[in-house]
Parts: sequence; C-alpha cells; structure tokens
Amino acid sequence: MEHQESYLKTVFGFFGVTDVRFERAEGLAMGEAAKTAALAGAQVEILAETQVAANQPQSALVA
Repeated sequence: MEHQESYLKTVFGFFGVTDVRFERAEGLAMGEAAKTAALAGAQVEILAETQVAANQPQSALVA
C-alpha cells in the first residue's frame, strides 16, 4: 500500500468513511500504448466497483 492510500484511508476514517477502495493505473510513462491500456483497465475496474451500492449485501453480488 502506498503512503497516499494509507493517508486517505485515515482521513476518510476520521469522517466515518470506512469502505475506501483504490484503483491504480500503472505504467503511464511507458509510452502511449501502455498509457492507453492502463487507463482503460483502470476505467473498467472503476466501473465494476461503482456498479454496486456500498450498503448492498455481498450475497447479492453477481459476477
């Protein structure tokens, strides 16, 4: 876990937000093709995470 992630979890936890998730787009400085692929992959992961409401029970999740 990177420093920013632990810091943000602490800050959000102070305000009562305990379900904090991070998605990474790594390899952005490796050329345009790698950058495009990394951003597209991160966008897919973000969309997958945000499709489910935080208060929805885990048993209701369908992969």
